[in-house]
Amino acid sequence: KPVTMADLHDVLSLVIKNDEAIAQLKPLITSQNLQVVRQQSHKGEILENARVLLVEDNRINQAVLLGILSNFKAGTEVAANGLEALDKLNQSADDSMFELVIMDCQMPEMDGYEATREIRRGSAGERYSLIPIIAMTANAMKGDKEKCLDAGMNDYMAKPVNADVFRDKLVHWLELKRGAQTSSKGILSMESTALPEPKRYSEKIQAYRPAQINSEDDSLDIVSGSSIWLKEDFYERIQNNQPLADKLIALYIEDTPQLISLVAESVEKEDFVQVKAHAHKLKGASKNIGAESIALLSRHIEVLSDKEEKAALIDCIEQMRSQFDEFNCLIHS
Repeated sequence: KPVTMADLHDVLSLVIKNDEAIAQLKPLITSQNLQVVRQQSHKGEILENARVLLVEDNRINQAVLLGILSNFKAGTEVAANGLEALDKLNQSADDSMFELVIMDCQMPEMDGYEATREIRRGSAGERYSLIPIIAMTANAMKGDKEKCLDAGMNDYMAKPVNADVFRDKLVHWLELKRGAQTSSKGILSMESTALPEPKRYSEKIQAYRPAQINSEDDSLDIVSGSSIWLKEDFYERIQNNQPLADKLIALYIEDTPQLISLVAESVEKEDFVQVKAHAHKLKGASKNIGAESIALLSRHIEVLSDKEEKAALIDCIEQMRSQFDEFNCLIHS
């Protein structure tokens, strides 16, 4: 006490609806947890029917992000690379414009950095030159954020994506964009809105960073102490969506042997650029699925490809095949 009219109205509305929100208030409704539900409801309203362009070439990463965005009730279209993204932006109708772009950094044809520079130059039309662009990268290494911002991106997230952090980022930039549209200027100023990353984001990103690899120690057992499958982390990221989990696991089981073979073929041809590209793709998919040991081996292959160490790469690929067999057995046990 004293009870406000707003609190009483909202509590009665929640009790009458008896939807998912009321579960968050049990066993006792307080002013504090009521405020949390209000904030989540506001975020849901911001995201519902938002027009988002997802630019990502990896099928598993696409499925993860589409699943999360579907939970948010956002309207999403997919482009597999920067060139496709420019086409989709140019072809979009004025009455159904995209409001935000989620941009992977490393893609074939045209990567995320170049695509962003093209958008800022006006290659997708002046109407999109200041659209908010959130970068997605599997590296999460020092200097990556600065590289993204230098290319013209507004914000940055490391893979694998945490749904709550992802939601907060989307809401932040959608609110800024919509607020700018109603201002006297009518445009979104990157300079005025490129805010420092909040501490809570950087802390959560840090939790998903891979262990540092000592590239000088070739005898290092990369998978020692790692997990075959971080199941709980995986389900938490996808908000315990079982149909999405089944789809992602099936895609991973289908795609991974082919990616490992592509890495091996590139090593045999001594095409170390392609070795690194295929390993990077496998790393991102493995981190999203929670296959920690395979993700670590993929990262190590990236390091070894820079040094062009063929013998060490062959050994690493054999370890990866063994880890995938164990992952497959674990999934089907």
